[in-house]
Amino acid sequence: MKIHKVKWTKEKINNLWEIYETYPEFVSTKFLPDELYINLLRVVKKFIKPKSKILDVGCGTGTLLNLLLKNGYKCYGVDISEKNILQLKQKFPEINFVQGSITKIPFPESYFDCIFVTEILEHLLEEDLVSGLKENKRVLKPQGKLIITVPYKEELQSTVCPDCGAVFVPSQHLRSFDENYLSSLLIRCGFKILFMKLVPKLPIANDSLIKKSVKKMLYLLSKKAVMFMYGSIFITVAEKQ
Repeated sequence: MKIHKVKWTKEKINNLWEIYETYPEFVSTKFLPDELYINLLRVVKKFIKPKSKILDVGCGTGTLLNLLLKNGYKCYGVDISEKNILQLKQKFPEINFVQGSITKIPFPESYFDCIFVTEILEHLLEEDLVSGLKENKRVLKPQGKLIITVPYKEELQSTVCPDCGAVFVPSQHLRSFDENYLSSLLIRCGFKILFMKLVPKLPIANDSLIKKSVKKMLYLLSKKAVMFMYGSIFITVAEKQ
């Protein structure tokens, strides 16, 4: 058996994520929980105008768009998997879903008030990173908002397949982000940074009142403790210039 590093291509990435999106055994582990999206919207709501036309790029299971729809926004989703798009249309008939990608968004220029790109940039090939952000800028209205989440200062740890010897990062993450890297990338692509912060994810939904009270107390005592125990979200809001 020859040990070899996986060389990611668009086709391999697309095939992997179609499996993750359409096989139930992967959905619960490969996609963000409701609590994270709820907290994300709590933080960024001030940047989104009422009744805005919103796009979710790489919309996955449709959880974020469903929350946005309930808050009165006009919702659109783009995903690379045609099979997943068909499933989402059946599950959420009031949301507009189309097949596409971050580098090829099938909408006209200046169409959206706001775009969400949550946990997507770390999966992109190098050549798609800048072109993808520029494509988001194309379909945003002037002063439109781009809302991004990425893992923060992630240590990319590889594993090896015992069958074929392929070495890869199980999450398929290709890069790590911090404030400087993401800021310079967005400015280079024609955006102005409005907000950038690592915030704790406080998963209090579906918990008992006692658990909620304990977690809220921990949050007040130490954000670092909550981030360590329950995770965090690195949120960036940028504006089209």
